[in-house]
Amino acid sequence: MRPFETKGSLLSTGVVLLAAASTVAAQNATCDLPSTYSWTSSGVLSQPKSGWVSLKDFTSTMHQGKILVYASNVAGSTYGSMNFGLFSNWSDMGTASQTGTPFAAVAPTLFYFAPKEVWVLCYQWGPTSFTYRTAKDPTNV
Repeated sequence: MRPFETKGSLLSTGVVLLAAASTVAAQNATCDLPSTYSWTSSGVLSQPKSGWVSLKDFTSTMHQGKILVYASNVAGSTYGSMNFGLFSNWSDMGTASQTGTPFAAVAPTLFYFAPKEVWVLCYQWGPTSFTYRTAKDPTNV
């Protein structure tokens, strides 16, 4: 059998799928982008607690009607992770408690996996390039 020679209609099916995909792409490519952008900022939402030099890589979700935030932190030259105590408004983040986690979850991402009714905290640190933890309570992942 030579390359691209088929006994059935595999090649023709592939051509039809490519044609359909290009049609969809062409239909979606007509969206005009704005020529200017503008936004406002609240300024600094929080400062690292004493002993930490930075906070970054924030992930947030709503839990029991309040905002829950996990983030990476740096203390000296050591990367770690932390979470803020629950707060109601973003303007309250600066006064929320900051607690280091007993594990280094650098660049965390928190989400709820509904099929198993579990919270998952994924991060890029540990013995493998991708690590995760699960819990029923997102404040204690």
